Parts: sequence; structure tokens; C-alpha cells
Amino acid sequence: MIPLTENYRSTQTILDASREVIRNNTESLEKTLNLDKHLTKNTLSEEQKIIFLLPSDPQIEIAAIAEKLHTFHDKGISWSDMAIIYRKNSNPLHLIEYLRREKIPFHKQK
Repeated sequence: MIPLTENYRSTQTILDASREVIRNNTESLEKTLNLDKHLTKNTLSEEQKIIFLLPSDPQIEIAAIAEKLHTFHDKGISWSDMAIIYRKNSNPLHLIEYLRREKIPFHKQK
């Protein structure tokens, strides 16, 4: 097995959070995550943090996501500077439908 430890897309904030999740997973192999040398400058300001939502219902979750996106956009953050990360095996169709209904622009990557 060859571990892939070099990260070419995420900022230091994301890598630090990933390390915490991996460290708390007792079934995961120990991993070292490194930021690519070209991304050594964190593009996020120190005030920007990762937001975790733990709603009790999928519809509440989708509404909370849309509300946060609108709040950030109203504060001047561009739509293209925001991201929603979801599990690969989850079905995003309800989320996509809600984003369209709320007129929130998005691009779903494969």
C-alpha cells in the first residue's frame, strides 16, 4: 500500500481539521497530510473557520446550509468562494433542488 499524503487542493485549515478527524478514528491507519509547497499560503483569513452542522433531519440540514450560504453572500463573500462538502455515497439531489429553488449558483464536481 502506498499512502498518498501530499495535498494539492486544500488549505492548511482543511488539513488541520482532517488530521483531527483521522486521529479520532480508531479504525483508520495513521496518516501524515502535507500541504503542497505551492499552497503554503493559506488562502483563508484567520477569522474564517470550518462550520459543522449536525441537524436532526435532512430537510433541516439543507435549509441550514442555504441559510449559511445566503448569510455569507450578504456579507460580501462571493458564491465561488464557498463550498459544500458531502459524503460521496450520499445523494445530493434534494440539496441541488433546494439550491436551485433558492437561486444559489453551484457547480457539482464529479
